[in-house]
Amino acid sequence: MQEHDYIFYSEEEDREKAERLIIQNMTKIMRKAEIPEMYIYPFQKTGLLVTTENRDEQPIEVQEAWDAAILEYQKSEQSRTDGEE
Repeated sequence: MQEHDYIFYSEEEDREKAERLIIQNMTKIMRKAEIPEMYIYPFQKTGLLVTTENRDEQPIEVQEAWDAAILEYQKSEQSRTDGEE
């Protein structure tokens, strides 16, 4: 999140706590909605939700961070499944 994204929290510590709570609550909602973990993981990692509808509106840095988090998730899943065989 950027500096201007915080409306109610003026202190850095309070903003960090608020961000953590938002991500935790959104994660619960996403799991309840049965959103695949492949999309929850990058949300948790980046604090962003990149979709097909908003991807083109995002800066390239956001798209790259999202894509990197998805690849990281896929690699960790592949390693996990390879270890189970």
